[in-house]
Parts: sequence; structure tokens; C-alpha cells
Amino acid sequence: MPARDASGPAIRRDQEEAGMYLENNQVKRYPLTIVTAWFLVILWMAVIFALSHQTQEESSQYSRGIAERLLELTEPGYGEAALVQTEQMVRDAGHAVLYLILALLVSWAFDTLNIMDFRNALLTLIICALYAASDELHQAFVPGRSSEFRDFLIDLIGIFAGILVYQAAAIYRYFRSDLQVDRDESLRL
Repeated sequence: MPARDASGPAIRRDQEEAGMYLENNQVKRYPLTIVTAWFLVILWMAVIFALSHQTQEESSQYSRGIAERLLELTEPGYGEAALVQTEQMVRDAGHAVLYLILALLVSWAFDTLNIMDFRNALLTLIICALYAASDELHQAFVPGRSSEFRDFLIDLIGIFAGILVYQAAAIYRYFRSDLQVDRDESLRL
């Protein structure tokens, strides 16, 4: 290890090469984390695309199966009206949850690039909303499916919920780390 001179650049260079921290003392983001985050975003988009590419019959069969199981647990002697209503709720919840997860993944991916706070939320909203719009357009070309503005609005609700959850978690992490630093400093005194 090189000797330290008055300014200490040799030691700082060794620490940077080891990936310990950057010049402004921020933790270095490793490329594997960034690649993993964006890979998961693309993978989740592929899952959404695959679900959207199902024909009307396949999609109905899937959501009806879930609705039937839910009704068997909650309302054993259910009728056709309850099944239709529950199936629609399952479809709506599915849209919201799919896009909530997408928003969480996109927010995390931007976080790995040190894009945080308002910019993170705004970019996440833009990317997820554009994907939701393209997904609805895609459904217009799938046999038996249609593009519905109502579904897009439900997707947006999921996106906003995902952004809010991620931003709340980020604020919590910030205050928790700030409290940890304050506690550590008070213990040193």
C-alpha cells in the first residue's frame, strides 16, 4: 500500500479503486445492482405484456377461477350475479396490483441511479403511465379484447399507489438513518 503524503491522494485512490466510496463520500452504486433493478423492470413489463396478450377467453377463465375460489371461501351459496361482480373486482385489482409493482420496481431502478425524491416519482409516473397506455393500445389488437380508458385509470391508481409507497419507504429510511447517526453520535459523547 502506498505511503500517505500530506494530502492523502494515494490512500483515497486506493479506496476508490476498492469501490469503498466516491469523492463526495456517497456509497458507490455497483453496476450489478443497477442491471438487476432494470432487468426486473423489463421482466415485469414482459409479465404484464403476456397477461395482456391473452385472448378474452383465456383472460376470463383465469379471473373467473380466482373469483370462484374467493366466493367459495366467503360466500358458499353464491349466484351468477355475485360471480360476475367478483370477477370484475378481481380484474380491477389485478390491473392496480400489476402497475403498483411496476411502479415500485421502476422507482427502485431509478434509485439505483441516484435519481431520488421528486425526479424519481415524476420519471416513474411517466414511464409507467406510458407503458400502461401502450398496454391498453396493445389489447385493442388482441382477439376478443378491447382497449378501455377505465382500465388505464385503474392502472394509474396502481402507479400512484406504488409511487406513494416507495416515497414513504424512502422517507422512512432517511429519517431512520438520520436518527441512527444522531444516536451513534450521542453514544460517542
